Amino acid sequence: MKKRLQKLLNLKVKIIEIHPTCKINTNLGDKKDYLKDKTLQDVIRIGKYLILEFDDLWILNHLKMTGSWQIQNHAGQTTEKQQSKLKYWRVRFDFGEKLAFYSDVRQFGILWLYEQDPRIVDNSPLKNIGIDVRDPMLEERLKKQIKEKKWQRKILADILLDQSFVAGIGNIYRSEILFEARISPFKRIKELSSAEIQQLIEAIRNVMRKAFKIEANEYPFEDGYAPKEIEEEMFAVYGKSESLCKHCQRARIERIKWKQRSVFYCPNCQK
Repeated sequence: MKKRLQKLLNLKVKIIEIHPTCKINTNLGDKKDYLKDKTLQDVIRIGKYLILEFDDLWILNHLKMTGSWQIQNHAGQTTEKQQSKLKYWRVRFDFGEKLAFYSDVRQFGILWLYEQDPRIVDNSPLKNIGIDVRDPMLEERLKKQIKEKKWQRKILADILLDQSFVAGIGNIYRSEILFEARISPFKRIKELSSAEIQQLIEAIRNVMRKAFKIEANEYPFEDGYAPKEIEEEMFAVYGKSESLCKHCQRARIERIKWKQRSVFYCPNCQK
């Protein structure tokens, strides 16, 4: 999504429309007046958040499950997939030569508007965010955090989605990371051996590297789900309940409902 939005860099907002059902969290009053005639200077990704930096304003966006940004040339044709997304538009930016639509089928995504960089604002969601999965200091930071008392009793299925522990992992990749690490989703941090900690960190790096490669190629995740060809290439356990485990070829992948989300794992490989 970051790569897609970077096509708008150095363009100025001519017109902005905000859907009546879209809430932008801000204390600035009329959002349209503030954003008009502002130039997009940068697009930054931190964990699962996107920052759109304008001249003196910042939009912070969490896409949640089904949020997305669609970019098209002003006079260009929209694809069938884009048209289906645009039915659920929430914010429309006219940059003159290009149009940008923020759309969200389930309306779980959140937008904030700030007069300061949200990375330094006290009440910003980024204030307590953990280290990004792509940070070169990931291994050092996680090994230190894991020893802290507040994390010791946490279960891995929970902690990998806790953005204050590590930022950027979603529900799909949680299952894939734990499968690659060969660790049970229901193991507590304090039960991990040194070898398992190392396996976990390496699995986070490997799985998320593949995930960002998929994003760079701009494969569409329709309504929060991956297309079939990506599932086959990328996923070993997610969405594979009752399938034979690709690794051990003995057990079948199990799906457990865990705090309103699904966890997929191999009961034979992940102890």
